[in-house]
Amino acid sequence: MYCILLFMLIFDLVNSADSSPYNQDKIQELENRLSKLEKIVEDLEPTFAKRVVCNAGYIATAGRIETRCKNGGEWSVELKCEVPLVVIGGGEISDSSGDRSFEVIDFE
Repeated sequence: MYCILLFMLIFDLVNSADSSPYNQDKIQELENRLSKLEKIVEDLEPTFAKRVVCNAGYIATAGRIETRCKNGGEWSVELKCEVPLVVIGGGEISDSSGDRSFEVIDFE
């Protein structure tokens, strides 16, 4: 919304290049509206939250799954995906024996 109003302000200023009193009043009115809009945007509480969506074969990194918008437009956490580790452990070899070993497989 802020970007749209800023675009409208610039568009109006470019199209009113002459210095007639009417245009000067219009410019001043637009500047006042922009100042009010900036104040509203500054007073907004950050409420935006985003969650990571990883491509197939990747998982979200622990602690980097969700982030929130902070004051100043910065994010609280950088979202990140990673290649998972797979741990395979134990199993039944036959009716009378089993296996207690495990293996870690890194796909990178």
